[in-house]
Amino acid sequence: MKSIFYSLLSVTAVLFLAFGTYCGQRPEEESAEPESIAGGMSAEAQHGQELFVANGCQTCHGERGHGDGPAGQALQPPPRNFQSVADYKQGSTVDDITNTLLTGVPGTPMAAYAHLSEADRRAIAQYVVYLQTNG
Repeated sequence: MKSIFYSLLSVTAVLFLAFGTYCGQRPEEESAEPESIAGGMSAEAQHGQELFVANGCQTCHGERGHGDGPAGQALQPPPRNFQSVADYKQGSTVDDITNTLLTGVPGTPMAAYAHLSEADRRAIAQYVVYLQTNG
């Protein structure tokens, strides 16, 4: 009986210490600035690059966002060259592009990507803004 008592006491002590350690940890504060990684691209923009490829954006816009993707050559109007900021129909900021991904561009082949989460649309927008000067 004593061995069961000491076993339960030991388990309780370990759980108590583990819980106390967990509760004592402070959450990391989020930085207002995106975390920069290799090549000057933020971590969010790098995630956007992964989503850009996973959703087939390069098929029309090209790998570097020049509007020269294989399917884009047959589209009218042609896909956006991300470096031609003055030609954006619905704005060229991260917020503008995030909204464009939500709604699409009426009268063009640019479809809406409303099925993506707001965070994923924003990550893609961060990547597009990165390509404006680094594409």
